[in-house]
Amino acid sequence: MLPAFLMASVSLSAQEEYSSEDDYRNVGIWTSIAAQKKIGDRWSVSGEAEHRTANFVGHTDRWSLSLGGGYKFGRRFKIEASYSYLDNHTPQVTKTKFSGGLRSETITAGYWLPRHRGELALNKGWKLGRFEISARETYQFTHNDELEVKKEKFKDGLLSSVSSKFINAKNRHVSKTRLQVSYDIRKCPLEPYASCEVYLGLWGGDPGIQKHRYTAGMDWNINKINSLKLFYRYQDKADDDEPDGHVLGLGYAVKF
Repeated sequence: MLPAFLMASVSLSAQEEYSSEDDYRNVGIWTSIAAQKKIGDRWSVSGEAEHRTANFVGHTDRWSLSLGGGYKFGRRFKIEASYSYLDNHTPQVTKTKFSGGLRSETITAGYWLPRHRGELALNKGWKLGRFEISARETYQFTHNDELEVKKEKFKDGLLSSVSSKFINAKNRHVSKTRLQVSYDIRKCPLEPYASCEVYLGLWGGDPGIQKHRYTAGMDWNINKINSLKLFYRYQDKADDDEPDGHVLGLGYAVKF
């Protein structure tokens, strides 16, 4: 099912305002710090803190904290489970209209939307010479809290009305399918890799394919404990109202 599905689908900032016509999420910088501890030959526990920006470093788009665990079984099989707390930021939106010589503005206040996420993933790897191919299937459940956001309307600079925009509490269920290929360069700490991941909405949100993620990167194994990850990612989103995006990522990981 996994390969067939893939083939079928082939820093906080002061800038809190933007024009609704700008693709402010078009380019992002993602940074992360992670730690992993092995427990015996099969078990492991991990934690990660991640920060994401939009419009390069224009403003914080999201930060998150994650805790998880993994268990290896059979030949190159691994099952992983994790919980993440995410806080997503939507900046203030200003919409301006001109009618009959009058200028009207609608301002929706910026807000942070907390989310809780659980994931259950199954990984399988294969060795082909110095290449390693891995397939991962993930079930993702996300719950966002209810939120009330202030909305103001102005006419010729004078406040005319104040109302509220309600963000309803919602549960989303998503299936993620990823295929990745990496290459172990002989006597070199650098390991290049490339992957494709497909997001499929199940229920509680938009059904069907939501987006594709194409990633190319490099792992630098500094020593047995410390490593760095550098990658470029392109996100192709199925929603025409949401712009596709480019991501530059840098991550640091330590293993005990």
